[in-house]
Amino acid sequence: HIVYIYREAKLDKAAKAQKQKAQDTSGAQAKQKMKKLEERFCREQAKANKEVVTLRHALKAKDESLRSLTDTHTKERERLEAQERRLRERLGLSEKAHQRCQTRLSALEAVREVRSRSTQCDLSPSLVKAPVKVESGAEA
Repeated sequence: HIVYIYREAKLDKAAKAQKQKAQDTSGAQAKQKMKKLEERFCREQAKANKEVVTLRHALKAKDESLRSLTDTHTKERERLEAQERRLRERLGLSEKAHQRCQTRLSALEAVREVRSRSTQCDLSPSLVKAPVKVESGAEA
């Protein structure tokens, strides 16, 4: 009976050792698998970081390009507004000159009318040639 117990203990001990060895092997495999996963994760993370940097550079370049276009647009708008102001000023001056010319023309027509009436009425020449005052203050 003692031999039987001894054998059983020896078998138990061998089974436990085999079981431990299997666990150690599976533990080592799990550690190795975990290490491989960590390495893969690190590679993918590095790749993603590179993509992020590339995208940031591209975004920065686009932003700079947009800023440049905006500056160009602003300068062009300011140039066109200044040109419009100058043209409006010239137009205003032209309108004032046109009004002065109209006033002079009206005065000249009034003088012509007076002279044509004076020749019809046989007024004395001194009245006909008398200077006529115009609205603008010029003499005809």
